[in-house]
Amino acid sequence: MDSIRDLLTFQPSISCMYMQIGRISPKTTNISEKENYLKGLQKYHKLLEQVLFEEYNISTDYLEVLGWGFTTTAFYIKSKNNAYLVRLSNYSKEKLESVNKEITLSNYFNAQIPTSKYLKNRSGEYTSMYEDRIFRVSEYIEGLSPFDIDMDIFKQMIGVLKIIHNFEIPSITLPKKPYENKPLRFLHGDLTPSNILISYGKIVGVLDFEMGLLGPVERDLAKTTLFGWYRMPGSTFENVLTSALGFYNYKEADIKLIMKYILEYAEEFLDNIISHKKIYNHKEDWVHDFDFAKGKISELALLSI
Repeated sequence: MDSIRDLLTFQPSISCMYMQIGRISPKTTNISEKENYLKGLQKYHKLLEQVLFEEYNISTDYLEVLGWGFTTTAFYIKSKNNAYLVRLSNYSKEKLESVNKEITLSNYFNAQIPTSKYLKNRSGEYTSMYEDRIFRVSEYIEGLSPFDIDMDIFKQMIGVLKIIHNFEIPSITLPKKPYENKPLRFLHGDLTPSNILISYGKIVGVLDFEMGLLGPVERDLAKTTLFGWYRMPGSTFENVLTSALGFYNYKEADIKLIMKYILEYAEEFLDNIISHKKIYNHKEDWVHDFDFAKGKISELALLSI
């Protein structure tokens, strides 16, 4: 392996806990394999540093892998004066379109909410192609993606939705998912606890606009409510939903439509866990996540909303 071409595929025995960490981390089976893995990783660190300097004029003092994804690998980069996030993704036409959408929308909303600030390369573009990989760099946001959240963070998430929904629709081509006569608004599409960064109890980063679309606000409210509930142990669904509607101050909310979307998202989440069973580290982790998702669907089925 002599180039960055294999950087994303050099992932021996990759596995992940889909729900618990939402990212893939390397798994090795013995000391020799681990040593070979680390040697290979050091080699690719140097190649990555070379591309950063050639394309973005960034000299690297420190580099660390932050996480493996199904199609993307993320790196933390520290230079003398700044810190950056570098992401490498497997190329496909669809992935390049979604990456460009993420960059455009992050830049568009940056003055309103804290989003990733992407850097242009020497050619004045936000993405670089390197050996069939999509390469992009953004300023690093000091914050953590929370596992559990409290009601205050949830309130801030609903506040982010309200800002996005009431802002002028971006002038780019976006997929539309209308519902009857509901007005179309710009939707984040995936504002869950996994796509925010927090620091000292405040949201400091709103991530991943790749699923941005036009549709009724109920769709966004449903997803944020569902996954907010999933990350608030001890909170009842009724309380989380009531709080979401109160924070949003949406008196005309279509509760039945919100519940329709919530049930769809819950089933989709369970399907994702089932389809990714083979990449779990341990069977008990998969069983835990499966039982959790299945149990939440059962709870929703008992509601009389």
